[in-house]
Amino acid sequence: YIAVAAPGVDVLAPGVAKSHQMQSGTSFAAALVSGIVALMRERTPDLSLDDARRALTAAAIDLGAPGRDAEFGAGRVNAIGALRMLADAKR
Repeated sequence: YIAVAAPGVDVLAPGVAKSHQMQSGTSFAAALVSGIVALMRERTPDLSLDDARRALTAAAIDLGAPGRDAEFGAGRVNAIGALRMLADAKR
């Protein structure tokens, strides 16, 4: 069920009273992936969900066992790689 992996352990996050604290969890990883998709949509406003998913998984940096696996999916998200794939597809 994992499509891609993203850092979600010891992420610097806002805390109470204008402080910051280290947090861990999938919510922090999901925010990073959402930010990458936002960049992709900024560059390609008509980007479809399927195209976004393809670019994210194709550009992912493989982790764990070679190829797609249950622990890391396609691998760690790669923002620059996904944006380059979209730019290359436009040419």
